[in-house]
Amino acid sequence: GEPSKEVERKLFEYIETDNFAKIKPLPGAAKTVNWLKEQGYDLIIVTSRQPFFKPSTERFLQQHFPNLFSAVHFIPHELGAALKPSASKLDICRQVGADFIIDDNGSTVAACAEAGVQAILFGKYHWNQVDELPTGVTRCKDWAEVMEYFDGRG
Repeated sequence: GEPSKEVERKLFEYIETDNFAKIKPLPGAAKTVNWLKEQGYDLIIVTSRQPFFKPSTERFLQQHFPNLFSAVHFIPHELGAALKPSASKLDICRQVGADFIIDDNGSTVAACAEAGVQAILFGKYHWNQVDELPTGVTRCKDWAEVMEYFDGRG
């Protein structure tokens, strides 16, 4: 494999391209996030993206989700290392007093649910298939289901 600095350089070059800038939010994401904000939720992002994604991530959020998130937390990890964002995301959830987490990583939502954070496993992706959802975890396959989940809490 390539040295991680070279991989990092190539990734950085790619995220500054027009192709990366054309990435759109998932269908229904903007509508649901706007609706959650209107319902009075304080929305934050906790991402395991590398810090060099920060400028492109902030541009994306400003373009598609202006003024909807009160904070964005980046959790750096070693490129090529086994990703273990679950503990780190749980740490941030504890620090900010999060009541809910929406994430596509099964181990992240399981760890959060175990710690008392109401957890939504987002999407039906090949990496998050489970035979049985952990206690305290609800699957929402798309943003419309996320809205239904929160609307049912009202």
